[in-house]
Amino acid sequence: MQSLKELIQKESKKITLFIIFFLMIIVTFFNCITAKKEANYTAQTTFYHIEQILNENQKDLNKQKKEYRQTCIDNAQAVAYSLQENPDALYNIDELKKIAQYVEVDEIHIFNKQGVIISGTHPEYYGYSFDSGKQLSFFKPLLSNQNLQLTQKIMENTASHIKMQYSALWSENKEFIVQVGMNHENASKATKKNQLSYLFKLFRVNNEAQYYAINSKNHKIVGTTHHHIGDVASSIGLKDTQIKEAKNGFFTEIDGQLSYCVSKKIKNNYIYCIIPVRVLFKEVPKNCLEMIVCLIIISILFRLLIIKYIRVYVIDSINQINHQLSKISKGQLDEEVSINNSLEFQKLSHYINEMKQSLLVNNKKMDYILTQTNQLIGFYEYNQKLNTLYLSDGFKEIFSLNSQQCTQFKEDINDFIDFLNKINTHQVEKDIYYLPQMKRYIQINDRKDQDITLGVMIDITTSYIKRKKIEIERDVDELTQIYNRNGLKIKINKLLEDKNIAQYALIFIDLDDLKQVNDVYGHYCGDLYLKQMTNVLKTISGEKCLVGRLGGDEFIAFFHHYDSMEKLNNDINQLNEIRDQIVLLADDHSVNLAFSYGVCYGTESTDLQRMIEIADYKMYENKRKRKGR
Repeated sequence: MQSLKELIQKESKKITLFIIFFLMIIVTFFNCITAKKEANYTAQTTFYHIEQILNENQKDLNKQKKEYRQTCIDNAQAVAYSLQENPDALYNIDELKKIAQYVEVDEIHIFNKQGVIISGTHPEYYGYSFDSGKQLSFFKPLLSNQNLQLTQKIMENTASHIKMQYSALWSENKEFIVQVGMNHENASKATKKNQLSYLFKLFRVNNEAQYYAINSKNHKIVGTTHHHIGDVASSIGLKDTQIKEAKNGFFTEIDGQLSYCVSKKIKNNYIYCIIPVRVLFKEVPKNCLEMIVCLIIISILFRLLIIKYIRVYVIDSINQINHQLSKISKGQLDEEVSINNSLEFQKLSHYINEMKQSLLVNNKKMDYILTQTNQLIGFYEYNQKLNTLYLSDGFKEIFSLNSQQCTQFKEDINDFIDFLNKINTHQVEKDIYYLPQMKRYIQINDRKDQDITLGVMIDITTSYIKRKKIEIERDVDELTQIYNRNGLKIKINKLLEDKNIAQYALIFIDLDDLKQVNDVYGHYCGDLYLKQMTNVLKTISGEKCLVGRLGGDEFIAFFHHYDSMEKLNNDINQLNEIRDQIVLLADDHSVNLAFSYGVCYGTESTDLQRMIEIADYKMYENKRKRKGR
C-alpha cells in the first residue's frame, strides 16, 4: 500500500494534468470564440463602411446620372443642330462619324417621321424602327409628342445585343429624329466607384477573406473579390437556405473549403464575408501553446508548494499519531496522544484520548449491565488485525468455561474457532443452537465489521421451550400427534411458496367405519382406530410427504418436490397397498383399516383451499364407487 505522501504526489499530479487539460480546452474554446467574434466585428465594420459609402456614392451617382442624362440630351441636340445646318451630312456616314467623335458619342441614328432608321454611323441598323424590339420601342412616344426628349437606361440594343445607353429627340425643324448611343463601358464610368467589387477591394482588411455580393432575388453573384461574378450562389457552395442575413455567422463549405460566413443585407443584396477555417483559427494553436506553457509552469510550482505544506503540517503529524496509536493498540493504555501543531490535530488528539478512556469504561459498564438482566447474556469480540480476543463474564458462564480454557482460547484463536464450529453442528433453528451437555438453548448473533468480529450469546432455554410448547398445542393434533388443520395450513402454504416445488399433489383421506367402531367397541377403541390410521400414514410419510388430521375421520397427505409425475403416482399408490389391512384395537379386537381418498394435483390448482375442495370431491366419488362394488 502506498504512503499518504506518495498518494498525494500521485493524485496531485493527476489533478494538475486534469486542470491543465481542462484549462487547455477552455482556452482553446475561448480562443475560437474570440476568433469568431473578431471575424464578426471585422465583417460588420466592413459592411458598415460599405453601406455608408454606397449611400454617399448613391447620392453623388444620382446627381451625376441627372447631369449625364442632360449631357446626352445636349449631345443629341448638338448632332441635330449640326445636321440641320449641314443637310448634306445627313446621309454621309463619314461626316456622321466625325460628328459622333466630336460630341463624344459612339453611335448616331437618324429616324424619319415614321420612326424608321434611315441613316447613321452604323448602316447595319438601317431599316429598324421603334417597333423592332423592346429597346427601340422605348422611344416610340416621340412619334406622338415631338416635344419629348428621352434618355434610356443602359440595356442591350436590338441589333447586336451590346449594352448601350441611348438618348433621342426631334430636330428643331421637326424633319427627323436624332438618337445618340454611348457604349456601356463609357456610360458606366461614373458608376464604377459604386460597384461592390471595387468597394470590396477598398475595405478588404484580411487579404485571405473573400467578399461576395449576392442578389436577394435571383441569388446571382453581382460582386466579389473572386472570379464568380454572374454565377449563382450555389456554385460556390452557398445553399438557398443560407442566403440570408447571418450576423452571428455560420460554418459551411465554400469552394471546397470549410469556411466561416458572416452576412448582412444591404439594399437588394446580401453581402458575405467568407473566411476559411484554417485562416480563422490559424492563431489559435500559437495562443494555446503559450497559455499551456504558462499553465504548466504555474501548476508545477503550485503543486510543489502544496506537497511541501501537506508533508510538514499533515503527514508528519499523522505519522506521529499512528506511532502513538500503535502503542495503545498493543496494550499501553497509559499512552497519551499529543499533537499540537494545529487546532485540528489538537482536537483529534483530545478526542482519541477521550475515546480510549470511554472504551475502558464501556467494557466495565457492559459487563455490569449484562449481569443485571433476567436473561443470561454473553459476548465475545475478536480483533483479527491485532489478534486479540475478549470474552465477557456472561459468555464464560453460558458455556461453563474456566479461566484455563479462556486463556487457551486467547493464546490460540484457532481453538476458539473450533469451539464455535462445534456449537454450529447443533443448530435447531435459524440462529438457535442446543447445548446437549448443559441442556441449554442459546441464540447466537454475530457480525463482522472489517477486522472485528462481534458475537452475542443469549440463553433462551426457558422462552424457547415455552414457545415450542405453544406451537405444538396450536399446530399438532392432541390425539394423533400429527399436524392439525392449522398446522397443515401453515406448512403446506409455506411449501407452495417454494418456486422449486416441482410436481406435487394433495390427498384427501376419509376413514371409513369410525362411527361403527365407536358404537361397537366404544370411543376408546375409536381413538385407537384413529391412531392406527395415523401410524399407517406415517409409514409412507418421508421428506417428501406431509400428513395431518383435519378433524374427525378426515386426514390430509401432501406429496411435494417430485421431479416426475411417475414417481409421484408411485408413492400415492402406496395408499392402495395399506388400505383394508387388519389393525389391532384394545382387548385383541381387530378391524379392517378401510378408507377412501381423492387426489388433487398441482396442475389442477395452486390454492390450498381449492385443492382440498377438489380432493374432497374426488374422495366422495371414490367412496361411492367402493360402496357400489
